[in-house]
Amino acid sequence: RMVVHGMVCSLIAAFAVAFAAPVLAEDLSIDVDTPSYRVTAYSLATEGDGLSWDSPMSLTNAIATAIAGDTIMLKAGEYALPAQLVISKGLTIRGGYAGTDGDALDPDHPLSVLTQGAAIDILVSVTASSGSVVLERIQVEKARQYGMQKNNAAGSLYVYGCNFVSNGF
Repeated sequence: RMVVHGMVCSLIAAFAVAFAAPVLAEDLSIDVDTPSYRVTAYSLATEGDGLSWDSPMSLTNAIATAIAGDTIMLKAGEYALPAQLVISKGLTIRGGYAGTDGDALDPDHPLSVLTQGAAIDILVSVTASSGSVVLERIQVEKARQYGMQKNNAAGSLYVYGCNFVSNGF
């Protein structure tokens, strides 16, 4: 099941998402009962525990560490992915944070941008077989074919305030 809120997108076979009009999501609060991991880069030379902006994790380590139901908070900015980003468990990934104080959003850059750092056909692949994958305030751009694809697994995909730009070139 795929549910899309707050945006218009083109669905390509197998639920691949290609383009969407820019829309910003309303500010959604973070569930304090589940851990939130702070991320400032795709990879870091020195990994923190991700529990504060002073000790951030890399995106790859946050996805590996998080368990179903956790939240990953991305600092606003660009994340050049060297390989396809696979989300295989129910997670919430929220972008656009200032990265300085709690859950404050960056007023000048309200999105976190996932872009290709290498030739990648599908930039983000959602393979979670249960639970929900929630993406908020993220821009997915410059994939060779599709910005995002959800396989036919039983999990749900919710997309809020995301942009899909220049994919399929």
